[in-house]
Amino acid sequence: MQIKFTKHAIERMNERLISRKEVLSVI
Repeated sequence: MQIKFTKHAIERMNERLISRKEVLSVI
């Protein structure tokens, strides 16, 4: 259960990083 939670958190963090990179590339 703990591993699943951490994996999900990492996936969400990656999504945030990707969205941040997209915003920077747009500017």
